[in-house]
Amino acid sequence: MHLYNLTLQPPTASLQAIVGNFSGARQQEIIISRGTRLELLRPDPTTGKVSTVIATDVFGSIRSLATFRLTGGTKGQVGVYPESRCCANLTISSPLEAHKTNAIIHHIIGLDVGFENPMFAALEVDYTESDQDPTGEAFNSAEKMLTYYELDLGLNHVVRKWSEPTDPRANLLVQVPGGQLASSERFDGPSGVLVCCEDHIIYRHMDQPQHRVPIPRRRHPLSDPDRGLIITAAVMHKMKGAFFFLLQSEEGDLYKVTIDHEEEEVKALKIKYFDTVPVASSLCILKSGFLFVASEFGNHYLYQFQKLVPRPIIDSKVLNLLPNSDTPQIFTACGRGARSTLRTLRHGLEVEESVSSDLPGIPNAVWTTKRTEDDPYDSYIILSFVNGTLVLSIGETIEEVQDTGFLSSAPTLAVQQIGADALLQVHPHGIRHVLSDRRVNEWRVPQGKTIVAATTNKRQVVVALSSAELVYFELDLDGQLNEYQDRKAMGSTVLALSIAEVPEGRQRTPFLAVGCEDQTVRIISLDPESTLETISLQALTAPPSAICIADMLDASINKSHPTLFVNIGLQNGVLLRTVLDPINGQLTDTRTRYILGNTSHQAHSVQIQKNPAILALSSRSWLNYTHQNLMHFTPLIYENLDYAWSFSAELSPEGLIGIAGSVLRIFGIPKLGMKLKQDSMPLSYTPRKFITHPDPSNSYFYMIESDHRVMSEDAATKKLNELRNQGKNIDDEMVNLPPEVFGRPKAAAGTWGSCLRIIDPVKRETVALYPLEDSEAAFSIAVWFLRVYKFLEDGAGLELVHKTEIDDVPLSLMAFQGRLVAGVGKALRIYDMGKKKMLRKVENKTFSSPIVTLNTQGSRILADDSQPRWVSAAAMVDYNTVVVGDRFGNVFVNRLDPKVSDQVDDDPTGAGILHEKGILMGAPHKTKMIAHFHVGFLVPGGREVLLYTGIHGTIGILVPFVSKEDVDFISTLEQHMLGRDQLSWRGYYAPVKGVSGIAGELDRTVGEVLKKLEQLRVTASGF
Repeated sequence: MHLYNLTLQPPTASLQAIVGNFSGARQQEIIISRGTRLELLRPDPTTGKVSTVIATDVFGSIRSLATFRLTGGTKGQVGVYPESRCCANLTISSPLEAHKTNAIIHHIIGLDVGFENPMFAALEVDYTESDQDPTGEAFNSAEKMLTYYELDLGLNHVVRKWSEPTDPRANLLVQVPGGQLASSERFDGPSGVLVCCEDHIIYRHMDQPQHRVPIPRRRHPLSDPDRGLIITAAVMHKMKGAFFFLLQSEEGDLYKVTIDHEEEEVKALKIKYFDTVPVASSLCILKSGFLFVASEFGNHYLYQFQKLVPRPIIDSKVLNLLPNSDTPQIFTACGRGARSTLRTLRHGLEVEESVSSDLPGIPNAVWTTKRTEDDPYDSYIILSFVNGTLVLSIGETIEEVQDTGFLSSAPTLAVQQIGADALLQVHPHGIRHVLSDRRVNEWRVPQGKTIVAATTNKRQVVVALSSAELVYFELDLDGQLNEYQDRKAMGSTVLALSIAEVPEGRQRTPFLAVGCEDQTVRIISLDPESTLETISLQALTAPPSAICIADMLDASINKSHPTLFVNIGLQNGVLLRTVLDPINGQLTDTRTRYILGNTSHQAHSVQIQKNPAILALSSRSWLNYTHQNLMHFTPLIYENLDYAWSFSAELSPEGLIGIAGSVLRIFGIPKLGMKLKQDSMPLSYTPRKFITHPDPSNSYFYMIESDHRVMSEDAATKKLNELRNQGKNIDDEMVNLPPEVFGRPKAAAGTWGSCLRIIDPVKRETVALYPLEDSEAAFSIAVWFLRVYKFLEDGAGLELVHKTEIDDVPLSLMAFQGRLVAGVGKALRIYDMGKKKMLRKVENKTFSSPIVTLNTQGSRILADDSQPRWVSAAAMVDYNTVVVGDRFGNVFVNRLDPKVSDQVDDDPTGAGILHEKGILMGAPHKTKMIAHFHVGFLVPGGREVLLYTGIHGTIGILVPFVSKEDVDFISTLEQHMLGRDQLSWRGYYAPVKGVSGIAGELDRTVGEVLKKLEQLRVTASGF
């Protein structure tokens, strides 16, 4: 078996974020570490949006980031410390060693000392005595030291400068500005560090008195008063002549900390509550006045204006539940605590609809046009019906107009604003050229013929007659539309035509694409020296239904200039994309892009964010566009459109207009580059697992949620009532703070909030909610109990049948041949249904650690414990094969020898698999690893593929190769990769085997390599 790894969605959780001027522009940017991936974000202070500038994989686990600027440099550099212990983007000298044996470093930072010798502060704990004391007293009395290390630049040596005990609960150091300015005798600050401890903030510096302030706390009546509060994130912002700190607690509260000082002497340390935001992995303050909150377990936020993309994935399912959908959706349980969500991921671009209006009939086409070429917005909407044309004016309202010069008694085939100030209408019986003074010049079709197809631009018009002839018109310098003296006989009925827009500074576009019924596309010259001569021809596999020529930038072909593409839609639903040579008119590099549906379709050139794009309409609507210089082809998550065109108005300057049946729709596409649209619904606690209804006709989800040190709603209400009865003063405003913003109050250890929720994933709403009482925590069903529920109302409700007390935690459950298989701690048990409780039928106690996953196929049960690979997800591929993911980011495929499998199945006594033998922990037959790949993230859950999701938001698939040629191509390509050898990363825990995840170069042209990779990706996933 050989698998191709394809990432559908890269990781989205942020482990660290830093701010700097990385691109040299005079604005700040943000670099985010996403585990193995770096992403550069650029906030726009004028529009309030954040855009991704560039993203790259480093083929290593990024442990830390730091920004700095080289002397005399104009832009910031970023130092990346990956797990391989190398520093990216830098050439560094040999390390200077300052070893201290038997010491644990909790945190280390650099001090701000101006132009003095560099100095570093560290939180250290010496464990020498703890290792030698079996009683544990030395461990309890060990001191935590705040130590300064100085790099003597003269001696090139590191010395231990200063060390004093500090609070044993200190966990974080924050740099305080210091050092003397080069331009004056004034000091930036007192230097030193803020030591963040449990419940306190301490200012410390060498030879200076310490200052301590308590951390303000919420006075919530349900909070555990004995529980300490620690700081988890901090940022310092320096302004002209001043500075301040923002510190965030583990509850999400922000505190503003200031230091009153005179030169290097600290007078006071002050702290006050500032705001509450989601718990961050990093805080970044930009000079433009924004606070960026990067989160590992929730959404990112840019205050004060925009919520960004979603993050961690706990559990997932791939199902096709939505109505009228021909592709499955990915349902994921995400987040932590009260900010958790259930998200529906759909392949496609999000659409924002602004207008939806019923029409008096069913039109077959729609266009928009300006009156003159200098108009900023469109003036008319033209609707074509079977027996007529309707013209609507665009203003404060949209209303019908009659005096446009358009023929209203016939359907329209094409509309164009032509020349400087004229309009053009093509209908089956002729062409109407409407001048600016409303005079109309009309060209009529010869007797007995009609126009069957037309294409236009601002200076050229080509129509195809029912007699298979082409008639060419061109606008002269006086604004008159002149017919070329000869007509082109095609010899086959013309089905589609297209010409490109006139290039800037040119009189005409030189090429015409013609699709004929004989399953060919021909390129016809429009050059004056060879007008209407055939230049090239391409055979097709089906008759064409649409052709569209567009000039679009694709960096994979040409990074500096747009490429001229001919997009050909076939009647069998396939879309072809061919490159048209702008010099000789030859068709090259034909790619079968996507199966758009089993119906013929149309292709229209539209404008998306001021760039040309192709909108292809079939049983689904697809958009071919350029984003960050690369070509994308993505479906729209929207109603199926019958026709569409660009739309520009004051309230929607870059919109689209389309018709779906008898409904006129105006819409926009706000987020380009996104391949997965996400819809979410809120949850109460951290989601642990969810399953589908056993009846395939029922689409309900059943989800368990639980959080530690959180009271359930009933328990909280009961506790509040007890406090009120005791005469305690309850702050209702504090009690009613929304948990999705401020989080839930932290209760005493051992307290759990948990519930069982029934969800309608189509409507994204909760059907029923069943809280678990007495601090029961749902992992598989409940800790220390097995709860059995009966379905009511076709699955919309549940009734508790009974509870069965057990002696360990059931971390995995599965139905098996009408009974229940449970992994209860280190035992595998099969239960049968009893009247008052579950009845234990059989048990296997030979597992060395708790069972975390269960799978079954036929009469076999696949059970895995968490050692030594610490499995986090598993699925059966076939009767003898299993795919497994572990907590270290590895995905591997194991297979049982078919001979052993047959031998076990043929043995009626079962003696060959007796677990009591104790051989190899009760598993005498071992599987063989046939594929292994290090993805880099935790894994919690056309062709058949293996889909995996990561805890950091990654979604990927493993696709079996179907030919030896593909395996050889990918293997050779990996051997010729540029940059760091990715095999050492993908084989971090075990040698990579049978899986390819590729990038690089090969002894072929770049176009051939990219075309092959695109074919593999598109065929496997449709992405």
